[in-house]
Amino acid sequence: MTIGLYSRTAKENDVVYLKQIYDILKSDDVDLILYEPYYRQLKKNKKFKLQVKTFSNSAELISNAY
Repeated sequence: MTIGLYSRTAKENDVVYLKQIYDILKSDDVDLILYEPYYRQLKKNKKFKLQVKTFSNSAELISNAY
């Protein structure tokens, strides 16, 4: 299973929450896919270390979901 996360803007504390969400999902063998522009914003934060798949539009989201 895959869960897609969409957000327009990244806040400083998003990194902490996303790590928690990622860990919970991984423990249940669920993949996380992030909206590409949101992921790029998160990558500017030096504490954000997650390497996840991204999507830029609904077609990419659908093709990466399983």
